[in-house]
Amino acid sequence: KQWYQRRVRVSRRRRSENVRVTALLSNPTTGSLWIGSSAGVVVVLPVARPPLTPRIAGPAFLGYVGHYDGVRYLIRAQSLVRRLIPHQSTAEESVFEEITSQVVISCGKGMEDFRDNAGLR
Repeated sequence: KQWYQRRVRVSRRRRSENVRVTALLSNPTTGSLWIGSSAGVVVVLPVARPPLTPRIAGPAFLGYVGHYDGVRYLIRAQSLVRRLIPHQSTAEESVFEEITSQVVISCGKGMEDFRDNAGLR
């Protein structure tokens, strides 16, 4: 346990020195820019969608979960699910609803929950 607490303190001290961008992902569907840093933190910026001039369109969102070292890359995965709508379907024709969901995955060394401050006491 002491080894873990020392590692967390050293990791957090190293993060505060020089922070740089290590990964970028643009999500045109939601109009957001995902930025991974050398501190292992992911920041999401809402940006104006075309045809407007690209600019920050709101407050930034800081991810609650990060990595011990820098974010290596960001991946956007999308899935499409077709669900039957029974009350609109007939014996001759089936009616489906298409649901699209997206998730962004950050990849890096280890995982750290930034909401948990128990390791710093």
